[in-house]
Amino acid sequence: MEIIVLCLFCLLLLGTVFFGGSLVLALFLGLLLFWCYGLCRKTAPASLLRMTLQGIMTVRNILITFLLIGVLTAFWRACGTIPAIVGGASKWISSSQVVVLTFVMNGAVSFLLGSSFATAATMGVISMIMAQGMGTSPALAGGAILGGIYFGDRCSPVSTSALLVSELTKTDIYRNIHHMFRSALVPVAGSILFYLCLGRGDMNWHSQGEIVDFSFYFYLGLPVLLPAAAILVLGFFHVAVKKTMGASILLAGICALCFQHVGVLDLLHMAVFGFHPAHEELNRILGGGGLVSMVKVAAIVCLSSSYAGIFQGTGMLDRIREKVVLLSKKVGPFGTLVLVSASAVVTACNQTLAIMVTWELGKPLMEDREEMALAMEDSVVVMAALVPWSIACAVPLESVGAPMSAIPAAVYLWLLPLWHWAMAAVGRRFT
Repeated sequence: MEIIVLCLFCLLLLGTVFFGGSLVLALFLGLLLFWCYGLCRKTAPASLLRMTLQGIMTVRNILITFLLIGVLTAFWRACGTIPAIVGGASKWISSSQVVVLTFVMNGAVSFLLGSSFATAATMGVISMIMAQGMGTSPALAGGAILGGIYFGDRCSPVSTSALLVSELTKTDIYRNIHHMFRSALVPVAGSILFYLCLGRGDMNWHSQGEIVDFSFYFYLGLPVLLPAAAILVLGFFHVAVKKTMGASILLAGICALCFQHVGVLDLLHMAVFGFHPAHEELNRILGGGGLVSMVKVAAIVCLSSSYAGIFQGTGMLDRIREKVVLLSKKVGPFGTLVLVSASAVVTACNQTLAIMVTWELGKPLMEDREEMALAMEDSVVVMAALVPWSIACAVPLESVGAPMSAIPAAVYLWLLPLWHWAMAAVGRRFT
């Protein structure tokens, strides 16, 4: 029966993607489906409600972080932090090495923001405009952007996926980040070498549009970099993530008031609805953020996490988990986790649910919680961005105007699980 229910859920998700329906609605219908399964198993409605709420409570810190991210990204736009970063970085992208610089710069900005979507909407857009202007293939540039934005989405101290993994595994996020940097050294180096070799575009400038000069609209002096510096400095000293983000929000608000002459009421409006300047081109590049921008993703996380409570409470995945353990004896713990992750990301359509399902099925594979956290970061977290119908892939590529053929060029996302798997095969650990 469990297999039938899961297959119905997969068909529901795939049908939603195929017909362009609402993923939130599909996930809500999935919740009703799992409730029906629980009722058929003679589980009381009150118990099912409790399981649902318990699942949501496991990510309560993530939901709070979502709210902070919404305010943070709006304030960073309004105070000039993001314009200063992307404007300064774009000056370096003027050589035949545009693709490798695209990968590096998107990786750096994503580490600061901790969000693949926010990075794609800012540095990703700038990078694609400049890369196409230099005659570089949109697929190659799109792959560099996709790999770069998930570098930070994986290992930034303000990344919601990194926070989710640390919450599930009950591990310290800063120790996880230390391990993640170690395991990423070779994949990052391999990606840079790949883009150095293949990223030499036509040096003739065929500009398809003017790059916005941010200095006409913002004060871009050193003080506006303080909010970003706060993330790095406080993160280095292992200050709690929510406190770190709160300090950055405060500094960004002060910078917006003092240097960009934003009114207090306007700043409060931006905190809720995001930064949306009147200038059309500027709004296309920098517009976004705010609490409202996080509503959909928060709903997805809530619904996805509610499944975990039902899975655990009803024992729905127990039989599948037993088969997963048997499989690990043939292909090893990490190899099994990769296969579980691939199945999860193909059917889940979003990174959060894939992480939750992979954790539920894969947690017996490794006793060391830190090892398990790193294994998830090197598998399901990045593999979610390799599935064309997953929002982790479709949204960033749509944001920057890259084709789906960019996926094979996101070499960092391919190398990371392959490198970890190879090291696991020879008995080397990164934790």
